[in-house]
Parts: sequence; C-alpha cells; structure tokens
Amino acid sequence: MIALGIDPGSTSFGYSVVSYSKKMQPKVLETGTLTNTVRSLVKAEDPEAQAILFSNEVDSIIIRHKVKRVAAERYQNRGIKGSQIELVSMMLAKFLYDSMYEGVPITFVTAAQWKNRINRVHDLKQMYVDGKMLKIEPHEIDASLIAMYDGCNLYGLEHFHFMTETKSLLANIQKVSINVRGK
Repeated sequence: MIALGIDPGSTSFGYSVVSYSKKMQPKVLETGTLTNTVRSLVKAEDPEAQAILFSNEVDSIIIRHKVKRVAAERYQNRGIKGSQIELVSMMLAKFLYDSMYEGVPITFVTAAQWKNRINRVHDLKQMYVDGKMLKIEPHEIDASLIAMYDGCNLYGLEHFHFMTETKSLLANIQKVSINVRGK
C-alpha cells in the first residue's frame, strides 16, 4: 500500500509518501514540504494562480507514487487570526477532491489522536530534537507518522508497534528527504 501523509499548514505544508504492508513494515519513499502553498486570498496576489501551482504539485506526487490512500491531519486553528484557516481548508479540499475523483480513500485525524498514540511508544518532542540534528523538518516527521497511524488503523494493528526505536525511522526520512531536496 502506498499512502500519502499530510501535515497541513499555510506556510509549511508537510507531506510524506509511505509504503507499508499488513505487517506494517513502513518505508518512507518521499518526504518534504510543499513549496507552492496558497498563501493569500487577496486578488492582487492571484490566489487562483497559487491554487493551480499547489494543485499541480499535489498531483505530481500522487501520480508519481501511485498513491492508494491519503491520511491528513485535520487542521485546527488554535487562535490564529486572519485567513489562515481558509487557506489551509482550501488546500485540504484539493486532497479531498482528488481522492474522490481518483477513488483514493482519504481519512482525517486530529493531532491529538496520532500524537497521543506515538507518545505511548516514543517521545515525539525528542524525535523533533533528533530530527533537527539530522535536518529533518517536524512537518516531515509528522506527515510520516500520520500515514503510519492510518496504516495501523487500516490493518487493525496496535499503533506504532513496529517502532522499536526511532533512529532508523529518522535515518530513513533523512535519506529520502536529502534525495528529494538534492542536498
């Protein structure tokens, strides 16, 4: 199964393409942050053109990896003012539309759902610290874990049971993100 994990935000929109099986042996195939997010609804800044660029970037990932499932964190605006909630909702709607059009199931989970589960097995904050030393963005870690959380739900497995230690997961994400970024 090839799944696309999404950790949305208006300026840092993380994604991760993860391959896994019923035994939940995940392998991160690609991870990064989308570079063409919709950042403004102001007509002078051409939100339509921004949306087209975003759409093309999303489509290229889905097509390139033959994604069969999408798992996205529900975006919850924690008191942030302005149009950010609208911008992120529009971008998440793109994934919902593509999923319906292509027949790819999409699930939305709250941050509390998957973060509580990972924190039962590993310290997520420490994963961020370790990831930072490896030049891995928190959104890349989150997107990978969101896809894996969804895979566990799909196959009825205990969440993150396969993670005996985080170093190998972070090393896999680092290797993939370096290849994608060309660093």
